[in-house]
Amino acid sequence: MARYRLLRHPHVATDLDDILTLVADYSGKATALRILGVIETAVRGLADLPHVGTVRDDVYPGLRAIPVARKGVICFTVDDERQEVRLVAITYAGREWARMVRGRGR
Repeated sequence: MARYRLLRHPHVATDLDDILTLVADYSGKATALRILGVIETAVRGLADLPHVGTVRDDVYPGLRAIPVARKGVICFTVDDERQEVRLVAITYAGREWARMVRGRGR
């Protein structure tokens, strides 16, 4: 099976910065960096296994969501024709991920 290319919505970088700040403020920078490492490892894994997670067409057409780092959610879509995984949002600690995804459109 070919590896899928990973694409990120422009706001995903902000999502990760927000997670870093939130966790660092609560648990320290070392913990925040460890959690970001776990998230990035899960994201990279989507290139090899893009069809994991729960399909959430009720939130966004073609959306998949997987839990990560105990309190996080990675939201993404898969385009098999182009062999691409598009990261739509990454949230942590109870943020309203469904609303974030809907607000980001296609």
